[in-house]
Amino acid sequence: MKTEITQAELVENLSYDPDSGVFRRKISNTRAVKAGDIAGSQNGKGYLTMMVCGRVYKAHRLAFLYMTGAFPPEEVDHINGIRDDNRWANLRAVSHVENSKNQKTPKSNTSGHIGVSWSSREQRWVSWVRIFGKTRYVGKFKDKDDAIQARLKANEQYGFHPNHGRVPQ
Repeated sequence: MKTEITQAELVENLSYDPDSGVFRRKISNTRAVKAGDIAGSQNGKGYLTMMVCGRVYKAHRLAFLYMTGAFPPEEVDHINGIRDDNRWANLRAVSHVENSKNQKTPKSNTSGHIGVSWSSREQRWVSWVRIFGKTRYVGKFKDKDDAIQARLKANEQYGFHPNHGRVPQ
């Protein structure tokens, strides 16, 4: 089994511009791949991936290797939520729990806000938050705006990223 690429191997094969997040090939290794070409293509989930030294890597993980000399210990968060924006200022190493605190509002959400929903049974807006796999109810409200404000306050209390709950692009 091939081990992961080293920073030296990465730098030998690719250049990385931290301001644009773009990787470029340094070596022409096939007729189709020329030195100077932008490296990578989008996978089915919107992340940029590229083949380097016989293995496929996600560009955001390679950016960490390039800039720090090591892969991040757990996950990489795209701060603005744009999966192919690999500018160094847009990336941060996080745990899975921290990464889950910076999510877009799901397309299936009907209230327009994460953690706010209408309860037909209660005839009230309900605010809730999920922490470590457990749902904690924030409160029940007649007014939707009150439910949203309560959830935003809970976001601060539980350390959610300020971008959490942004509308998908």
